[in-house]
Amino acid sequence: MKPSTDKPHGLHTDENHSTSTWSRQIRRLSSLFLLCSAWASGCAGSSEAADPHHATTAIDSEQDGESESTEDSSDEQDSEDSDDSASGGRGSVAQGSGGRKFPDVEFTYDPAKDELPVTCAEKTFSTQPLPLDMFIVLDRTGSMGSDCALDLSGPPAVDSKWCKAVSALGQYFTSADATGHRAALQFMIPAATQSTDCSTASTNLHTAAEVELTSLPEAADGALLAALDAQVPDATSTAIESALNGITVYTSAHRTPGREMIGILISDGDPSFCSDSLNTLARIPRQHLEATGIRTFVMGMTGAAAATLEAIAEEAGAPEHEDFCDPSDENPSCHYWSVGDGNPAAFVAALNAIQETAVGCEFAVPSTEEGLIKLDTVRVEMSADGGTLPLVLDQASDEAACSDQHYTTGDLDGTPTIRLCPATCARMTDTTRLDVTVECYGD
Repeated sequence: MKPSTDKPHGLHTDENHSTSTWSRQIRRLSSLFLLCSAWASGCAGSSEAADPHHATTAIDSEQDGESESTEDSSDEQDSEDSDDSASGGRGSVAQGSGGRKFPDVEFTYDPAKDELPVTCAEKTFSTQPLPLDMFIVLDRTGSMGSDCALDLSGPPAVDSKWCKAVSALGQYFTSADATGHRAALQFMIPAATQSTDCSTASTNLHTAAEVELTSLPEAADGALLAALDAQVPDATSTAIESALNGITVYTSAHRTPGREMIGILISDGDPSFCSDSLNTLARIPRQHLEATGIRTFVMGMTGAAAATLEAIAEEAGAPEHEDFCDPSDENPSCHYWSVGDGNPAAFVAALNAIQETAVGCEFAVPSTEEGLIKLDTVRVEMSADGGTLPLVLDQASDEAACSDQHYTTGDLDGTPTIRLCPATCARMTDTTRLDVTVECYGD
């Protein structure tokens, strides 16, 4: 007979003792896992919780002393099975091996902690034009005539184009109509030198301003008025190319998010230094417009040929209009502004017209708290007071695809913008309202 391998009841071999110890460890880990899972479900409102909404947890646990059970593995399994049947339900207690009680977890609904989901619906806004920044280059060649002291209390003391021009600029810089805008000023050619660099290099003094961007309206003792009063018209060369290249450099470098930047060239003559090719001159503002979206406006005084002014202005982004065209020009419309001998009233009116044209054509797209704007879904409607039905404008891919019912979209240093095409902008009046409906991407 073979020796019996049965063990007396209640006694364990080392192997059984090890198995029992591992079983107890596994049950302890299982208990801890159930506790953590219940706690996490209550905090996060998971689908395993009694209610899917936000919940608070109340945990009531009893800690009994741990006993080293000497029962065999079959007894332990029976105990685990009874644990499973006793667990679950509100206020229930799960019995573990050795008499351990699992925490009693209760979930209660707290509506105050509900949060509405973030949505991103359409919104409609009445847009506001961007405030204007302008870099003005004023011709100070000898053909502008005699100098005079700047006095804004009356007409210019000297009947010269120069005195009328500086008087008109002084009136504009101090007028309430310019409120919210800014101006920077340079002269052609800068008084510091008679030598002229025609390129975009920093040695071209037109690339810098004598007076940096200044908020308008300006006080009577401001830097802009002081510069106008200090300058004299004695430069010998009309360096249009140099001035245009300077405008491109300065306006590109001084753009401010949320503001519209433009350049304004004021001259009474045809180019006599640097290039005199109309193709070359027109290409400078055109390429600047294509690369940056910044427009250049041209103002002419007696002595500047209408063909020269038009060749430059037409490529520079200004809209076509019928006011302020040279009377000697056979074309009824033009893209430049002519002020003749510089009559201050006409000069200021032309500056105001440029201001209205510049700020009335580009608008910042309102932001929403829900997310980023979808520029490709923007709907733009133009309407006038008086009950007329709004005109829905179409989005053009670029300026070349424009008509009088189109707009383009862009980005001004992080600010999404809508720019009316030149022919569309010409339809704007004081009573015209632009409504923009936007969608967003959401969070």
